[in-house]
Amino acid sequence: MNQRAPSDSSNLSLRTTWLSGLGILKGPRPWSISLLLLVSVLRISLLAQEPADIPAQSNQESEQTIKVTKDLLIRESTDFKILADLYRPDNDRKYPLVIMIHGGAWTTGDKWNLQMHAKEISAAGFVVVAVNYRLAPKYPYPAQLEDCQQAYDWALQNADQWLADSQHVGLWGYSAGGQLAAMIACMRSAKDSRLRACAAGGAPCEFSWLPSDSIALSHVMGGTPAKQPEAYRRASPVEFAEGQLCPFFLYHGSADLLVPPSSSLALHEKLLSLNVRSQHTSVQGKGHLMTFLDSDSRKRVIEFFHATLTDAN
Repeated sequence: MNQRAPSDSSNLSLRTTWLSGLGILKGPRPWSISLLLLVSVLRISLLAQEPADIPAQSNQESEQTIKVTKDLLIRESTDFKILADLYRPDNDRKYPLVIMIHGGAWTTGDKWNLQMHAKEISAAGFVVVAVNYRLAPKYPYPAQLEDCQQAYDWALQNADQWLADSQHVGLWGYSAGGQLAAMIACMRSAKDSRLRACAAGGAPCEFSWLPSDSIALSHVMGGTPAKQPEAYRRASPVEFAEGQLCPFFLYHGSADLLVPPSSSLALHEKLLSLNVRSQHTSVQGKGHLMTFLDSDSRKRVIEFFHATLTDAN
């Protein structure tokens, strides 16, 4: 009889508490917002582990030095700055460009959550830009999408100075970052041939799984699904998938209790109906956080980018 490892048990407990606090589990909870903030801090601390704490997957270029440039300014206003970190192999070669978007339920998180992933992808032969965006509830959705759209344009405008190939561009995001990456790909790639690949993990791609009276994302969308159905529709990549889009690689933990696998599977099925290249991988036995940290999933993402962003394609 298989026994759950202690780390998986802790992860399950965290996910269950997180879901309860969000109101996704049965019954309204007046303390949900306070618990949301508390668990958000815990979740961010877990995601922020240094690469030395979580071994990176090796690859053929992993021995080379990765040059990191932090806090590049994308844009600023009187009350916010949108920044990005740049990762590239420390040589004079030109590489495809990958834009990475962090998760955190649109309310928390930072580009530094992605440093392990960014270094590993860059070491495989890519210029990587990890971007920040404004966070809810101060800035409700679609502020996050607007910032990521502008970050995409900014990255392509600056690609030459980074020795990045602006004609071979990929997007990657996890969780809320996966939703944002998928939104950009669904909205733009049919008309923008430079955008050639989108990888999204644990991504909410539609919201039919949320109860109509759920307050889980009210602070992001401005209300419950019943009160703000258009807001949830406008945040659903499934609703914007049309035309000849770029290839997609979608992956999702089979034991994800935060975002059900059916949500990303819905986008996969929509893409297939449009004759768009799409792969959906179930990461067996993994929950939301452990899929983010899963080394095999990172390896598959790198293989996907090699297959879609090289000159041969």
